[in-house]
Amino acid sequence: MKQKNVHRGVSNMPTPEQRTNTPVLGVGKVSRIHRTYSRERKQRSRQEKGVMFREYLKYAFLLIAVVLVAGVTWILYQQINRKPETAAVTNLTEDTFDVPHPSASECIRLVTAFLKAGSPSELAGIVRLKRLDAEQAYAEFIEIRKQSGEVERIDWAGAEEANGLSLEMVMVTYKTGKYRIAFLTHDEQGNWKVDVESFLGHNTRPWDQIIGKGSCKALVRVLATPDSYYNGLFRNEQEWGCLALTSPDHPERIYGYLKPQSPAILAVTEMLRTKNPAVMIVEISRDAGMDPLQYEIKKIIAQGWVESDVEFSSRFIRGSLESPSPQ
Repeated sequence: MKQKNVHRGVSNMPTPEQRTNTPVLGVGKVSRIHRTYSRERKQRSRQEKGVMFREYLKYAFLLIAVVLVAGVTWILYQQINRKPETAAVTNLTEDTFDVPHPSASECIRLVTAFLKAGSPSELAGIVRLKRLDAEQAYAEFIEIRKQSGEVERIDWAGAEEANGLSLEMVMVTYKTGKYRIAFLTHDEQGNWKVDVESFLGHNTRPWDQIIGKGSCKALVRVLATPDSYYNGLFRNEQEWGCLALTSPDHPERIYGYLKPQSPAILAVTEMLRTKNPAVMIVEISRDAGMDPLQYEIKKIIAQGWVESDVEFSSRFIRGSLESPSPQ
């Protein structure tokens, strides 16, 4: 028997609002999602990731190219601006390797023998002489020995390079509390000797002549500090730079004056950048019309108290440093 289709009537059924007396939000027309939607969405996601990867790759290649160009440019710049090694640096390197430095104990042994020297001839064999002969050096050495008293201890104090010289330092301490530094350097044959003139604090004129009146020219070993004593022939601060010069062996202070932009003031300014007071050997000159304690500084002979064959201020003759007067 053929089954009849059943049709349900809905016209008399109450609506949701009628059953609950509460309004129901409408959702509009609902349609079925196509079965290919998920596959298309995944395909679009893969395409978007591919585009982003290509963009990242492009920026990565660009960054690598920029780094390579910068690196090549820097290498070329360094090659173009490379400065040749100077003769002084080359000589220093050769000296460091060709002339072995003595050990600390050997330095102390040499200074001990120097302090015990009993004659000019004995002294001459173990010291470096530049402006003094053995007789003069021994006479000053005996005077220093009387003033300083008995030695309490001798200690190695290190090594340094100054004025193109390799130096070893030994501190000699006296029972009076005073001390002196003995500098050792080597001669042309590679023999290490005590630089006796720096140990003595030797000046080419006696100190009583240096602080006296009248004309005087001398090389002095001093400590230099900027000063503002402008008087007499050196009253104009615009025309001169002023230094106070002192000696550890003498209480009197003298004053040295330098012309602006001279090699001497350029050399002093360079020294004072690293150490104040600056330790130096200077050539000073006083005319008869100058006050007793005033000198014009002509040259800076050495940085420190060990004199070499090259004047320190000569390296500033063609210098272009802007160096104001010491204040």
